[in-house]
Amino acid sequence: MKAKSAKLRSAVRKAVIAVLLLAAFSAGYLLKSRLQATPAGSGPGEANQPAAPQKWYCSMDPQIIREGPGKCPLCGMALVPMPADLAVAGAPRQLVVSEEAAKLMEIETSLIERKFVAAEIRMVGKIDYDETRVKRIAAWVPGRIDRLYVDFKARRVNKANLKD
Repeated sequence: MKAKSAKLRSAVRKAVIAVLLLAAFSAGYLLKSRLQATPAGSGPGEANQPAAPQKWYCSMDPQIIREGPGKCPLCGMALVPMPADLAVAGAPRQLVVSEEAAKLMEIETSLIERKFVAAEIRMVGKIDYDETRVKRIAAWVPGRIDRLYVDFKARRVNKANLKD
């Protein structure tokens, strides 16, 4: 008789534990669905406030952002609704991306610091003089050129260039 009552108590305990686990899982599921249905930060006082306007952007030219649907002025494609996490009003030269996109792009940031740039650049080339600054004085001999109206090689000379 004691063995039957011990088995009965054990079965009752297992049944009670199973019912409690089932109740806990169903309560968690209901709370999760209720939290997902209610937007974050919306409480009883915030229900009367109007929602932020939906922004639309071009998938080919993401810099094109409009307040409503339409066509992109650059490529003519239809604008698509912008996800709420990307519709942050930033400065014109500010890059705003989601955390997932930043991880995919491998964006790294660092603090601004002032330091001297020490870079050595080796280049190949020729050093030549500026022909426009070359001046020569020749002795006066017959056939000497007194005035020269061009200041570097390979320049065409015509009557319009002469200033006299």
